[in-house]
Amino acid sequence: MGGVHHRLWHYIMRLDLDQNQRAEIWKTKTDLMKNMIRKKADLRIAMLELGNLVHADKTDMKKVEAKVKQIENLRSSMLISGIEAMEAVKSKLTADQRKKLGNMMESPGRCMMMGDDMMSGGMTGGDMMGDGMMEEAPAED
Repeated sequence: MGGVHHRLWHYIMRLDLDQNQRAEIWKTKTDLMKNMIRKKADLRIAMLELGNLVHADKTDMKKVEAKVKQIENLRSSMLISGIEAMEAVKSKLTADQRKKLGNMMESPGRCMMMGDDMMSGGMTGGDMMGDGMMEEAPAED
């Protein structure tokens, strides 16, 4: 996952969550997924528009600079949205669950924000949310 490493969702699901936590985390995850789908589409459109600007007979550098700034703003927004979602999730966890999550994240070779998926394009090209965890909404009581 980009901004927020997708394995983090896997770790969260290993925390023995109660039904209420699962429902709240599911909502946070799906809201983030919808947000990322929109932002990825906007990013792809902006990249297409940048390509059109660059390939014009006469390149308008002011328009190119504006488009590049728009692209960077979209990427930053995606990263911030992922971090905000993870903070929202962590706020739903008990102190013990947060400690267990921290221990899982500190295992050798793991880094929440700079995992191998992010480094291979997770922010813009990879699946920010998923490794198959929590594919279904939690069961209601």
